Amino acid sequence: MASVTENISAGLANVVRAAGVTLLLPAAVAWFYGERSEFNFFLFYAIIIIILGFLLYRKRGIGEVTLTEAFAISSAGWLIVSAIGAIPYLYIAKMHPVDAYFESMSGFTTTGMTVIEDVEVLPRSLLFWRALTQWVGGIGIILFFLLFISPSGLGVWRLYRAEAREEKALATTRETVRYMWKLYLLYTAICILTLIFLAKLDPFDAVTHAFTVLSTGGFSTKNASIGGFGSLEAEIILVFFMLVGATNFIVYIRAITHRSLRMLLKSVEFKACLLIVAGASFLIAGDLSSNGVADGFWNSLRYGIFHATSILTTT
Repeated sequence: MASVTENISAGLANVVRAAGVTLLLPAAVAWFYGERSEFNFFLFYAIIIIILGFLLYRKRGIGEVTLTEAFAISSAGWLIVSAIGAIPYLYIAKMHPVDAYFESMSGFTTTGMTVIEDVEVLPRSLLFWRALTQWVGGIGIILFFLLFISPSGLGVWRLYRAEAREEKALATTRETVRYMWKLYLLYTAICILTLIFLAKLDPFDAVTHAFTVLSTGGFSTKNASIGGFGSLEAEIILVFFMLVGATNFIVYIRAITHRSLRMLLKSVEFKACLLIVAGASFLIAGDLSSNGVADGFWNSLRYGIFHATSILTTT
């Protein structure tokens, strides 16, 4: 039977290894866009982190995880992943260590605050990494890493609780989390495709904004954020997916498994969200119109809806 130290060490080792694998994605982006220096960095760094994860892993593996151990793994995991995620900002953007850690933590926690004044000068691989940190943090990075990397899957319910979650929609927590991630991937793919084909966004911008809108994080590849595109279609799509990302995924799972759209529409949480967004949209639109900030009623309503949704979904 694994000891407390071995359990925590093995759990954190899984987190580190998975973070290393995740770093291979911006390496691929750097290679695709011909960013040779960034490609070499991300590839080398990913390999180092993966090796470190294997070195940290105890031979006896991870045993049954107690609630105390789950909280320790979750808490320490967030700090470690954010530290790992800060290094690309240090090396590529030459940021101060505190600023780099702040940006990384803001991404993984989907807080959305940034210390970068001009994001448009950053290489695409770093912008992709910045968006990716929000996407993987949007649904619970620690639980995801431990659930899919750990072969045992023991103590999943406790890890689930350590991620501040309680509800289950399916028979087991493991099934519930797997279903949540499948939906997350599906919604992300749909968001990307609609941004490309309906809003005519560049594929890179479509991917990065799909990552950050579904996670309700809000990072953008433009200094003016969505305003930099000047696209009504993009705004409509992103408003819709902000609401999708802000809604409890348990509600979606129950509606799908019971094949009943009514279950979604009957959700008090879902209805309250829509009502608050609608009310706030008209209030903001009225303020913009009365102060002459926006040109005409429809533009005021357009900006009001987008800002209200962004604020209330914390995007």
